[in-house]
Amino acid sequence: MMNSVFKSILLLCWLLFISACATLINPSLKRRAVISVKLEKQSFIELEKTNCFEVKLRSVLNNGRIIHDWDDFKIAVYNCSFSEGVIYFDRNSLKIPNNFVSIKVSNTLTNVSDSIGVEIPLLTKIEIKQLSNSSLKNSFEIPFVVNAIYSTGKAIEINNKNKFDNFWENYTVKVEGKPIDFPYSFNISNLDSFKNTFSVKCQHQTIPFLKDSAIIPIKYDGHYQFFFKGNNGHNGQDGNDSYRRHNNNNGYPGQNGQNGQNGAAGSRVYLLLKSFLVDSVLYIKAIAHSGYQVSTCIFNPELGQLTVTNSGGDGGNGGEGGEGADGSNKTEKEAAGNGGAGGDGGNGGDGGRGGKIKVFADSVASLYFGKITLLNVGGKGGSAGRGGKNGANGSDDKL
Repeated sequence: MMNSVFKSILLLCWLLFISACATLINPSLKRRAVISVKLEKQSFIELEKTNCFEVKLRSVLNNGRIIHDWDDFKIAVYNCSFSEGVIYFDRNSLKIPNNFVSIKVSNTLTNVSDSIGVEIPLLTKIEIKQLSNSSLKNSFEIPFVVNAIYSTGKAIEINNKNKFDNFWENYTVKVEGKPIDFPYSFNISNLDSFKNTFSVKCQHQTIPFLKDSAIIPIKYDGHYQFFFKGNNGHNGQDGNDSYRRHNNNNGYPGQNGQNGQNGAAGSRVYLLLKSFLVDSVLYIKAIAHSGYQVSTCIFNPELGQLTVTNSGGDGGNGGEGGEGADGSNKTEKEAAGNGGAGGDGGNGGDGGRGGKIKVFADSVASLYFGKITLLNVGGKGGSAGRGGKNGANGSDDKL
């Protein structure tokens, strides 16, 4: 009995020795099972906006067969779900510091595995940032951006032109306590009283801690422009087309287009300049009016400037000439008639003269006339109308 057991042990050792020698002689018989799981290339922006991402599998088994089929492996996930190479996660359920998702892929036959983990960027803070060298005047965009700061340390700048996947839709923005809509702009004249600063508040609608506020100065340093203009002249009427023929079968000419009306001269503009001090800074309030049109602004004469233009109205365009009538075809008794000439186009009207600008200023404001430009320009002349087409000549072929 002992001899048979001993013989069995010797046989087993001999087989193991032979297997080891074969492996040394032929490296291809070495264990080759390996699993590789890689994250498909995905930018931070894509991870911030989506609720899923792709992973790629590559597995080499002992027999050298390469497998890309997820069904052949055991999948374990954390903080997410998995289907056909895509990891899905619920961003709202992830909380810092537990904002990681992971996947582990293993093969029970080869006892090999691989795993990958990804931090999902969560918004942790917003900061209002004032733009440098910004000017602000009536109807200008508010000169600020919001820095969105994420759990990964990444910060993205959100501005009036970059919605960043509708970022602003989740936020309420108030200027001087009044809600405003995207794009964020407002008119200084809408403020209840003169201010050299204004407050901006930004807050997430459902996450209260995501908020920030800032005080932004109004420099009144822009280039303000008032534009007044006389009435434009009316366009001339087009000439009528002709359908009549003379007794000699020639077509009548088309009617000439009417001349365009001249533009009106610019009406007189009255400009009032009044200076005042706020926190030792000089400002000028400008009010210009002509008839029912009134324009106002406030500017810092050390930094800003004002241009007032009083233009004449543009001349009206000339009417187009009418088409001439066609000539009659040749008959047994009469020769073919010639087509009538097209009517001439009307002349364009002259542009009106620029209007006068009368200025009233206090003693301090008058020292800054160099920052105020007054332009008196004539209106543009109207274009001449096109001539009408000539009528077609009659045919020489007998009927």
